Amino acid sequence: MVDEIWQELAKAKYMLWEHASSKRSWELQSLKEACETALREKHFLDDSQPEGFLDEAGISHMKQLEVLRQVFRKAGEADIPCEVPDYLCCKITLDIFCDPVITPSGVTYERAVILDHLQKVIC
Repeated sequence: MVDEIWQELAKAKYMLWEHASSKRSWELQSLKEACETALREKHFLDDSQPEGFLDEAGISHMKQLEVLRQVFRKAGEADIPCEVPDYLCCKITLDIFCDPVITPSGVTYERAVILDHLQKVIC
């Protein structure tokens, strides 16, 4: 029964993360489109240069668009889920450790969580 509860908790946390990830992806895509539009408008406004500079301006514009796409691609990659080993996660919060502590029995917990628990039990 305890394993089933932990599985359901982990599933719920994943669903929350997935919802937040979808929202971030949508916001990132909207921002990317706005930046690309702004670059195109800038290129259009700067396009009034003499004939000899049109090729340079076009090349510069294409480079800027490619750099922009690379930046947004890297930002999107940072949001791809990866498998985190159990030994790096608190057994109470199921989050990755920030400040882990080990109990005398050898179990590792997040310091703030275990201190909060101990204060409730002692008081």
